[in-house]
Amino acid sequence: MNFFKSLSTLTGLAVTAAIAGALPAQAFNTFSFTTNSTYKVGQEKNDIFLQSVVKNNGQTITQFNTVNKANIRQQNSTTVNGATIGLMSTNCGDNVANCVSAELPSNSQVVAALGNLNLNKIIDTEEFLGSSILDVFFQKPSDSFYLFERGGAMGSNARAGNSDLKVQAIDAQGNLLGETFTIARNMWSNAGYAIDTKEIGSAQKVGSFGLSSKNGAIAGLRLTTNSTGADFKVIASSAATKVPEPATLLGFAAIGGALAMRRRKLAN
Repeated sequence: MNFFKSLSTLTGLAVTAAIAGALPAQAFNTFSFTTNSTYKVGQEKNDIFLQSVVKNNGQTITQFNTVNKANIRQQNSTTVNGATIGLMSTNCGDNVANCVSAELPSNSQVVAALGNLNLNKIIDTEEFLGSSILDVFFQKPSDSFYLFERGGAMGSNARAGNSDLKVQAIDAQGNLLGETFTIARNMWSNAGYAIDTKEIGSAQKVGSFGLSSKNGAIAGLRLTTNSTGADFKVIASSAATKVPEPATLLGFAAIGGALAMRRRKLAN
């Protein structure tokens, strides 16, 4: 009886640990990375595809998760010279294939901009319209996120990235998970490439910043821009180790229940 009691207790602890391990992250760690892409100087208006990233711990990532669902939660608009423009638009290089450039994009148009590895397809926000709030979800739960922000001048000593971007973890239903992390404009590192999109008149450097969830894979991110007007791209990846699947957790629970019933029968 002591054996079954101990085994049942251990199983219960295993279930608790497995469930805790499956809980989404409550905060982020940060990391830097080197961006490897098809970019060549002088081709800032063209397709620029992400090939790999090398994290500052030496790990090379070649398999990525892209955005496959989006939910625009806040989108302001105004009229300029008779045309209605939105705070958040989809934008891309002048020569980019299958370009979707929309001033007041739908959720599906946001996915068309972000759901790929083309670094010259971005979300462009306007600083004079206030804040925008966008939820993005990835092909599968991810624990590492690679964010890119356009806006740096092309001078050799100029900083890449010039806007703030707020990031928060969300679950598959869009519920917030923990505190917001703000990537301030002076935190971006030079991503090593530049883009020239339809809404600007010349090429600009792009900054990069890495975030990893502290407690495992999460479904998506809430991205909030403020009056600095961040112009961004986000891509994710998953670690080799996976959080327990729901079926696995149910299996642990079933084992624990069976052992508990066995213990009661022996006690009788």
